[in-house]
Amino acid sequence: MNSDTSDSDRSFAGDAASLLGAVDAEMVRILYHHFRSVAIATVVIAPVMAALFWNGRNGGTLAAWLGAIVAITALRALLVRRFSTVSPPTGEMWQWAWWYAAGAALAGLTWGLLPWLFFSGATAFQQYLTVLVLSAMISATATVYAAFLPAHGLTSLTEIGPLALWYLQRGGREDLILAALLGVFIIAHLEITRRQGGVLREAVSQRFRNLELLRVVDSKRREAERANQAKTRFLAAASHDLRQPMHAMALFSDSLRATLTEEEQRSLHARLEESIRSIHELLDSLLDISRLDAGTIRVRRQVFDLPRLLEELALRFRPQAQERGLALVTEMEPCRVRSDPVLVEDMVRNLLANALKYTRHGEVRLRCRREGERALVAVEDTGPGIPEGLRERVFEEFFQGGNPERDRSKGLGLGLSIVRRMARLLQANLRLESTVGSGSVFTLYLEATDEPPATSGPGEPTGGGKMDLRVLVIDDERPILEGMRHLLEGWGCRVLVAESAGEALARITDASFLPQVVIADYRLREGHTGTEAIRRVQDLPGCQGAVGVIVTGDTAPERLREAQAAGYALLHKPVPPMRLRAALRNLIQGGGGR
Repeated sequence: MNSDTSDSDRSFAGDAASLLGAVDAEMVRILYHHFRSVAIATVVIAPVMAALFWNGRNGGTLAAWLGAIVAITALRALLVRRFSTVSPPTGEMWQWAWWYAAGAALAGLTWGLLPWLFFSGATAFQQYLTVLVLSAMISATATVYAAFLPAHGLTSLTEIGPLALWYLQRGGREDLILAALLGVFIIAHLEITRRQGGVLREAVSQRFRNLELLRVVDSKRREAERANQAKTRFLAAASHDLRQPMHAMALFSDSLRATLTEEEQRSLHARLEESIRSIHELLDSLLDISRLDAGTIRVRRQVFDLPRLLEELALRFRPQAQERGLALVTEMEPCRVRSDPVLVEDMVRNLLANALKYTRHGEVRLRCRREGERALVAVEDTGPGIPEGLRERVFEEFFQGGNPERDRSKGLGLGLSIVRRMARLLQANLRLESTVGSGSVFTLYLEATDEPPATSGPGEPTGGGKMDLRVLVIDDERPILEGMRHLLEGWGCRVLVAESAGEALARITDASFLPQVVIADYRLREGHTGTEAIRRVQDLPGCQGAVGVIVTGDTAPERLREAQAAGYALLHKPVPPMRLRAALRNLIQGGGGR
């Protein structure tokens, strides 16, 4: 153990022997630490006592007595300084404690000599005042010397003992009574100090136990943080590697749709797209967790019509409900809220998806109504219900009750965790009520308002038709470049593709192609980024007005923060074609988007 000081941040090995040694060492440190107060009291009281007994004829004796007091105090001060400089190891602490006790005994003896030197011819007032002062000094040092009882015992015997002996040798009735009282005082004070020492030792022991507990807790916390960081890195790497081919697959699938003419081909393509959507939902869940971890989600509150948003969600989920043989029922009352429509939509979408996954028969009911200053959104199902012991765990990441086989159709177990964390971002209350065998109700409480809704908002239709745009695509994955070229050309765009910023600059110069939009993957070869590529293109003459779009399959929190800080529109692979189309229209029209 480091015996440096009594620092509160000392680490501790934890076994009983080490605890005992650490406590003993700390008690000795306390002893030495309080010497300053003892020295100050000595320097103040000694001249007062000398003045009390001075009579003009005993100046030499008083000077010698004062000199002894000063010399012994100085020697003790040197011992304390040496202790602080050496910082003795734990094994030597008791040796230093006894040296301190020897110094205290020597100092006590100088005070104990007062009656033998000056009581002859002294008045009763001088004697009783001396008794009072010496007793008070012993009482005052009890707290300090409780750290090492022998120090207090030796001081009491050498300071009060000679005083009691002086009265005892006088032999008078009152003298004998006073001597007996002083003896009782010594015994009683030793017992009181012993008890104080026990309390002090227990307090020091408890502090070390608390420090050890804090050390263990801190170690476990760091271990959990490392595990969480490793999980985040793994998910980010896995998500990135999966998103790259999925992005290309989605682009080719959308391009393929227009070429299919036979019903059987269309049916097979529909199944392909359903599989792509399923994987896309899983990847989006990982992305939401990464964005929450990174703190890149910004709440953008606005007034909007809640029933309209919920009805649109229900319309999207109704085919899925019908495939499962379930009824998706809506109960909507007029209600406007002030919140973030994108986050509200994400939360309700996760709640609906969760309800449909775990409900085998019956219905899922989506309700909204206003209750005073609040609006509530409730998703109610007739599923198996959630046992009381699991109602908190269902909000943990990757937890899935009733799915030990990890059925892929039931997702990753992230939906409810995402809902809770987004609700906290919105400062909205989320409540779960469930009855085993009857179903569950998740209720979200939002801020209701009577203000008119915003004129437009995220998620509104952007329209179809041709897009007469010049688009530069930069990505180091050739399949993605080809997929993007086919998709954008199908929308009526003129497209130029490149695998790096350097290639893009060269091709723009050769083709005299001035892009209106630059779409770049965030992570390019050789450590370059899409933000650098877009800026280099915008620095070209005639390209200053080009708008940038960052497309990334990276979900690492630090990457998300870097991409967002660049200030360009940010899309995450695999990008649904309609989302890409909407983003392009918003950018060209001067709008924003998430």
